[in-house]
Amino acid sequence: MKRFSTFVSRLSSSSHRTLRRKWYTTSMTSMSQPKSFHYQTTMRWKESNSDSTNSSSNNNTNEDNNEKKEKKSTANENTQFNQLVRAAGITLLSGLALWYIFNKDELEIWGLQKMPTNSIQRTRTKSVGRPLVGGSFTLVQSKDGKPVTDSSYRGKCMLLYFGFCNCPDICPTEMEKFSKQVLPELSEEEQARLSTLFVSVDPFRDTCDAIEDFLLDFEGYEGLTGTPGQIKQICHKFRIYYTLPDIGDDDYLFETDYPVDHSAYTYLLDEYGRLAALYYQDQPAGDIVKSIKNYMNHGITEFD
Repeated sequence: MKRFSTFVSRLSSSSHRTLRRKWYTTSMTSMSQPKSFHYQTTMRWKESNSDSTNSSSNNNTNEDNNEKKEKKSTANENTQFNQLVRAAGITLLSGLALWYIFNKDELEIWGLQKMPTNSIQRTRTKSVGRPLVGGSFTLVQSKDGKPVTDSSYRGKCMLLYFGFCNCPDICPTEMEKFSKQVLPELSEEEQARLSTLFVSVDPFRDTCDAIEDFLLDFEGYEGLTGTPGQIKQICHKFRIYYTLPDIGDDDYLFETDYPVDHSAYTYLLDEYGRLAALYYQDQPAGDIVKSIKNYMNHGITEFD
């Protein structure tokens, strides 16, 4: 009986060892064999899902980067445009400043043309002083062809107007106003102290005879002319703008009908040839008479 038990126990141990060996062998075999189809499919799905996720993330990142680049590019363009606008503005202001510096004298004359007559702005004008207009000149009298200078009129006031005989409207209108509405309102004593002069800015056509014929319609005027150089000089000193055609043949000039643009001011000069008042086109005759009387009787200029 004891032997039988011992045999059974050995058999059980042997069987147990055999089973364990088989289990171990099976396990190692199964580990060394390839993965199953289901496992491989599952892993491939996970890998593809991971790749798609990574690709989507990369696309989103690229879109964000592109959007940032576009915004940065737009900002750069706006900055460049603003810089260009600033540069253009600075250039324009600099040009206007230079233009004002070189044309200050002409602007002073224009300012006098538009100068209001109220007392407050007259006080402001007083602080500016008298414009630097006028000076010495040498011309020719149309009535006898004799030379005349500014010194010839010392001791008398002068009304000085620049124009030309072939002027269709402005010159005749202004000169008729002075001849028929201003001068008759002055007393004989005031008229005796005043010389009213017409200076031609068209020396090619306005000969002495042509000027005398032109002045027949305007009583009280004395005609003056001169060479082109003399006319240019006096117009420069009195800040008169005028244009003539650039033609070299004098014979052709006398036969040509051409317009002449010019300033339409009348200057009142005192006994020393200094500017006392400036009268512009279409200024009322009554205001001019009052201005002339104020100076001749009280020494009050338009700049006091």
